[in-house]
Amino acid sequence: MPTETVYGLTAMATSAAGVSRLRAARDALARSPVAGPSAWHAPGTEALLDSVKPASASVRRIIRRLTPGPVTLALELERRHLEQLLVSLGVPAGVIDDGAAVIVRVPDHPIARALSDGTAPAPLVAEAIPAGGGPAADSAEAARALAEAGVEAAGVVESATPTQGRPSALVRVTTSGAFTVVREGVYDRAFIQRRVDRAVLFVCTGNTCRSPMAQGIALGLLGPQREGTVRTTVRSAGLGAMGGEPITPAAAAALRELGYDAAPGGSRGLSRESVEQADAVFVMTRSHLRGVLDLAPGARDRVFLLDPRGEDIPDPIGQPPAQYSSVASRMKSMIERRLKELDT
Repeated sequence: MPTETVYGLTAMATSAAGVSRLRAARDALARSPVAGPSAWHAPGTEALLDSVKPASASVRRIIRRLTPGPVTLALELERRHLEQLLVSLGVPAGVIDDGAAVIVRVPDHPIARALSDGTAPAPLVAEAIPAGGGPAADSAEAARALAEAGVEAAGVVESATPTQGRPSALVRVTTSGAFTVVREGVYDRAFIQRRVDRAVLFVCTGNTCRSPMAQGIALGLLGPQREGTVRTTVRSAGLGAMGGEPITPAAAAALRELGYDAAPGGSRGLSRESVEQADAVFVMTRSHLRGVLDLAPGARDRVFLLDPRGEDIPDPIGQPPAQYSSVASRMKSMIERRLKELDT
């Protein structure tokens, strides 16, 4: 069967005979015994989420950002949860799990999707077919490798859609959402990290007072962020920003009073691209909300007033330092709440 990455051998995960034949073929192709589970080919991202029911927002984000596509996930589950999953799928222990994690892919090839989306009578597992020092990229290579190893498949699925001829990346994910790239493939480690990272954008008018204060507060609240976790990139911009202007001294002082520093760099104007790249955009006023949506109408479900109560945050420009301090302190509690919402 083709996937978007390579050609593989497939069996029904609930069939003891099918799994046994798949394992024997895996050993024959490798010219030696191979231990470990096979990858469950889940029918879709939402179906996978519904099956594994991760409690962590980070795990849910990793699944949504890396599937469907050329990534195999080793999703660690609590033992009771793993046992319940196997029972619900009707799959014996050890077929698609290593005792701590379920090994799963959501393929993005039309044939693989069709065979995995419920048309098959049971969950499918698959193993890549090695050929000539790498995985088989087409049916001809797969057929030759199987013949040389003395493996007979029950059937062959041909496809005019080419594969990439490279293996999927393997990413192990803990229940809390920390992850390790065990094997690079079509996606490398850096791409996977960028893919799962999220972006938050704060918007005001000139990008010299409110939005850079919000950016500094958010960065301070987030603290150091490690690779191998879902990190949050925080930026700010202004609907009327000139570009290159520094944060006002009073705004920088208000940040320091809270124990935070302003992010380096000057002001920048808001672009449609920056809105489209953000997972969440927080604006200071209703007029900012309208301005952002005029620029990027498709972002309606990702643009919010920073104040959860829906009130405007007034511009402190030209006001005494105490007004800057008041605005910064008010925004801090709002940003704490907004960042927590991202994790729900």
